[in-house]
Amino acid sequence: MKPSDALAYEAGKDVFDVIDEIVEEYGGAVRGRKTDPSPEQPAFTARKGITSEEAVVGKVQHTKACSDCPWRRDSLKGWLGGHSPEEFVHIAHSDTRYDCHTLKGQQCAGMAIYRRNTCKRVDPPLLTLPADHEHVFSNRREFLGHHELKVSERANE
Repeated sequence: MKPSDALAYEAGKDVFDVIDEIVEEYGGAVRGRKTDPSPEQPAFTARKGITSEEAVVGKVQHTKACSDCPWRRDSLKGWLGGHSPEEFVHIAHSDTRYDCHTLKGQQCAGMAIYRRNTCKRVDPPLLTLPADHEHVFSNRREFLGHHELKVSERANE
């Protein structure tokens, strides 16, 4: 069973039972899901490292950056799905549509917020969202500085 199969669960089976099966099979968190809150475990676990192969069909456009969106300040360094940091910045500063890597058919909310943070004006049908300097990078220097590995970091890999 693949993580994307969680949305195509069997009739009469709770979706969280299917997610639990996937978690057991893959040995880790799948997307974010509500859990039983306790002092040791938060009420919501957000997954990092979701690939475009795990994307599910999106029925509603995100209005906030995904938990592992490359545009988030807390994103995994270098997690860019095969693109270079410069390619991401080039796309963001163009008038190109860029789709979310977790929701098929929906635009990347993180890129839309980054565009607003940098005062990049886009016209519909490109997504526009309010600025969010707290969670999303404010400029290309911050984004590039976060995602480019320095020589000393490469030596530790």
